[in-house]
Amino acid sequence: MYTTNLSYILTWKMVIFTLFVLNFTISLTLVLFASVVALLSAMTYLCWRRMNYWQERGIPHDKPSYLYGSFRGLTRICGFSEILRSMYQRYKDTGPFCGYYFFQRPAVMVLDTELVKNILIKDFSNFSDRGLFHNEKDDPLTGHLFFVDGKKWHVLHGKLSSTFTECKVRGMFPCVRDIAQQMISTLDQLMERNANVEVKELMGRYTTDVIGKCALGIECNSLTNQNAECRAIGRRIFTDRRHDLLVSGLIQGFPQLARKLHMSTIHPDIEKFFMRFVRENVEYREKYNVHGNDFMELLMELSKVGKLRYDKNDEFKGLTVEEMTAQAFFFFAAG
Repeated sequence: MYTTNLSYILTWKMVIFTLFVLNFTISLTLVLFASVVALLSAMTYLCWRRMNYWQERGIPHDKPSYLYGSFRGLTRICGFSEILRSMYQRYKDTGPFCGYYFFQRPAVMVLDTELVKNILIKDFSNFSDRGLFHNEKDDPLTGHLFFVDGKKWHVLHGKLSSTFTECKVRGMFPCVRDIAQQMISTLDQLMERNANVEVKELMGRYTTDVIGKCALGIECNSLTNQNAECRAIGRRIFTDRRHDLLVSGLIQGFPQLARKLHMSTIHPDIEKFFMRFVRENVEYREKYNVHGNDFMELLMELSKVGKLRYDKNDEFKGLTVEEMTAQAFFFFAAG
């Protein structure tokens, strides 16, 4: 009798415990579901508000895509320049500026020349930030002059602008002329073999050799060897993406969030090449006491005090190797 009652009690306790666990699981599931729904609703609302920014203000603009903004069809149909040129042609007589969306971020296309002058000259101190993604900690090659903002941009701009003085540019002409002669020789060889000439590729090899020699002080030899490492990397800079277009658009649309998530945009192979390239270049120049009137020499001078930082008097204190590499990468890609 005692054993039967004990079994009865244990059975009921088990049933009650099971119901408690089940109720707790259902409640937790409901709470999680409600939290997810609330989060998605908030994100959807914020995205909707952002993508209606120009409409609420009555500014002319194209209807944006929620994923690509005003750049629907980018790379698949046309490039940035074609999209922006088409936008300018549509809105050039509508007012001083029009709106567009850089993926998920509202942006302005200035249409009035006087307003352009004010932005670039008179009020430039208020418009120096480009707002582009850069993450120097996790993606060091993005820490270059074209991407960084604020005080660091002003310091880099002031220190690197000496590269573009009239005297420096004039001094590059003999190098440009010599490489042009190499291009003519390469073209003559192709003509002798009755080979098809891909002009875009030939000019790409020429500009690779020019920027390599004039800015970085190295012989790329792209004209004599179309598969030279520098030329191969030059191609990959514009073709190899770390992420697909959608993820890249989200990174550019939410740069602060992307930095917090430690995201990168430069392909790892390209990053490794330029880090190795700059280190070897610096080590060679220091070992053999090589000096050149080029951009790399300027970077080495700026790196002698260590890092891009400021002392107690708020003065510039130098570049790290990573910061040097970012500037070299930018000049190479631009060239």
